[in-house]
Amino acid sequence: TAASTFILPLTYQYFDPHWHAGHTNGYNFTIEHQFSRNLVLRASYVGTEGRDLQAFKEDNPAVYGPGATTSNTNNRRPLAPTFASLIEMTNGGYSNYNAAQFTLQHRFAHGLSFVANYTFAKSLDNGSVEAQLTVTNPDPFNPNFNYGRSDFNTTHNFSLWGIYNLPLLEHSHRLVRGALGGWQTTAIWSWRTGVPINVLSGQDRSYSGVGLDRGDLVGNPSLPSGRPLNQALSAFFNISAFALNAVGTFGNSPRNLLDGPGFFNVDWSVAKSFRVTERLTMQVRGDFFNVLNNANFSAPGASVSSTSTFGKISAASDPRILQFSMRLRF
Repeated sequence: TAASTFILPLTYQYFDPHWHAGHTNGYNFTIEHQFSRNLVLRASYVGTEGRDLQAFKEDNPAVYGPGATTSNTNNRRPLAPTFASLIEMTNGGYSNYNAAQFTLQHRFAHGLSFVANYTFAKSLDNGSVEAQLTVTNPDPFNPNFNYGRSDFNTTHNFSLWGIYNLPLLEHSHRLVRGALGGWQTTAIWSWRTGVPINVLSGQDRSYSGVGLDRGDLVGNPSLPSGRPLNQALSAFFNISAFALNAVGTFGNSPRNLLDGPGFFNVDWSVAKSFRVTERLTMQVRGDFFNVLNNANFSAPGASVSSTSTFGKISAASDPRILQFSMRLRF
């Protein structure tokens, strides 16, 4: 109505009027060799290109100049004083994925079946976050500034799944047959390198109002391998290789420069069914998660300005967990 008032400056989110659904182009090539009736090896090259993908950009960033502070951000925006942050949904997203994939498969025979997979891959994009109206590019003046390794990029990824039915030992003594025969065992082994770490400044030193500045790379972030665990946890990478970005800049360190902690895990289970009556069967089962009790650590702190946590690892995933169960089927 005519009496309506708006508190300025306004924050607004909107679609590009020419926005449209993005698309991907996929291509692959596979060769396969069968070594025996039940054993097959496959080798593949897989690639995808994402174009015109959903992306978000800041259309009204604050312009850096003499006297710029975080308190006068909205005054330095081109459309001040009417508008503050203006986030637009665009088709500016793009991605590239290339991978070599190898699979060794043993079809179920003689009580054994397994599938082993290894992937060597690289994924690049200019934004991996799907949250609506979330800006991911620190530099609103350079749409290509955020192009780098995807947040989920995993260079090496190996998994092995297997199942083996132990012989029934029908001709063995009943005590041996009962204790050792007829067990079914399954296992899943997973190993992969860590996902990338994006080192942020933690401060809006570009004074753009976006607040995603990256740190400045001023040295070699690598540290010697084989260090004691307590040293690796307190300094996963060389924190002295990074500094707060220079005032008025967005940081010179590449996006997702470092690799986070890798992942190694083995889950194992054993189960056996016993016939109680003609219609009643009892199954006993043991499940062992992270059976080797390997410590899979979370990513270290990655904000230069958070000096108490920068480069430090403070958490890990679950330790070994044992679970035993019994089930009756009738």
